Amino acid sequence: MRSFVFLFILINSSHLYAEYSMKDLTTLANSGEIVEYLEHAKDIKPANRGTLWSKTTLKVAYDYLDYLRQIKPSAKDLALYNKIKYWSVFKKDDVFWLKSKELNLTNLKKCNNNCPYELNWILTRDKTSDFAHILLTQNKPFINKKSNLLMARIFADETCSFYVKNDYVRRHLLSFLSKYDYKNCKKELEKLTMQNFLSSKNKSIWKPYLSKFSNRKENIHLVKMIEILDNEAKTSASFVGNWEELIKISKDSKLRQSLMSKLFSLRPLAGKILYGKDKKSNKMLMAIDRYFPEYFPKYANECLKYFKNEIKAPSADCHQLFKKSKSSSLLSASKISEYEQIINSI
Repeated sequence: MRSFVFLFILINSSHLYAEYSMKDLTTLANSGEIVEYLEHAKDIKPANRGTLWSKTTLKVAYDYLDYLRQIKPSAKDLALYNKIKYWSVFKKDDVFWLKSKELNLTNLKKCNNNCPYELNWILTRDKTSDFAHILLTQNKPFINKKSNLLMARIFADETCSFYVKNDYVRRHLLSFLSKYDYKNCKKELEKLTMQNFLSSKNKSIWKPYLSKFSNRKENIHLVKMIEILDNEAKTSASFVGNWEELIKISKDSKLRQSLMSKLFSLRPLAGKILYGKDKKSNKMLMAIDRYFPEYFPKYANECLKYFKNEIKAPSADCHQLFKKSKSSSLLSASKISEYEQIINSI
């Protein structure tokens, strides 16, 4: 770095410390001395940091980030970057953060096992599919001691839902989690994958995922119950199997209670069977009412709350539930009456 003559020197406890003026900083910027500029940019006291200081600092920072992308940054280089990224002048500057993202993406692709700066970036700033995809598809997983804690934090409840919701990285995440035990994220995966299973027109796509991250015995009844409620039985054998499942549920109050809790934690609620018009659908609907009598009354309560604007729509089938109940015994007369009063008042 060049030597500069400074305007004044502060002498304190026998140590010499040179403060740079705005003129000095401008000279550094014009000379391309970007590292020295950033090391001394804050020599200018906050009250004196005007438009010239802000514009110059932003330009120098852009050049510095571009420079770091072109080289293999040393620990000292990245330490300086991690120091300046918290400066208020960059806080709302989109260009700075876009260049920062490009830098970290580049470095994440280059690093082998230990990528603390890049992992910290994901944790603190930019949880995007670009980072997640690179992170989860690396040939050398980040499993060494230094980065393991960061990985665990990435897949904790706070950030896991982002990765699960993103189709682009889900399959890699599931593969990764099959090797490591991130329990919090597995719960999030189970919940969101079950929601996808419930709302998907092709439920067979989602079935294999359910057993990857949770105990299959815990979910098998839930998956079966969703199939029944959504009228997924396509063959006589599956119809008989669903009937037997309902009988099994009717004999286990603890299982029924657990199923109710899980079913009503999902959105939309399962209930496509309400649209069934064939004999098998009607018979299965009556079987649900007989062996799992709690379901549709609670479903109706959720719908009534929605009609009263107390909650978001639990499903798109609420009106069909009350319509079907007029020709069946799914709901009590008082429930149907309450529905009609609410609808007529709207």
